[in-house]
Amino acid sequence: MEKLKKAFEFVKRHADKIAHFAVNFCIVLAAGVFRNGWLILAGVLVAVAASLAKEVWDKVSGKGECDWKDLVADAIGIAAALIFTGLGALV
Repeated sequence: MEKLKKAFEFVKRHADKIAHFAVNFCIVLAAGVFRNGWLILAGVLVAVAASLAKEVWDKVSGKGECDWKDLVADAIGIAAALIFTGLGALV
C-alpha cells in the first residue's frame, strides 16, 4: 500500500511532465501506425512543432511557465514512440 501511495504522489508531482510525454508519444504513435517512414517523420515534426509552439505560447502569453524540462519530457515521449513503432520503418 505504501508503494501505491508513493506512486500516486509521484504522478501528482509530475502530472505536467507526464502529460507532455503522453501527448508527444501519441502524436508520433498515431503517425507510426501506418509503418511509413515519411508519415513517422511528419509525426515527429508535428510533435516538435507543437512542443515548441506550446512553450513559446507559455512565455509570450504569461499563462504558463516556459520550462526546458517540458521540452525534455516532450523529447522522451517522441523517442519512446519511435522505439515503440520500430525505428526500422524510418530506414
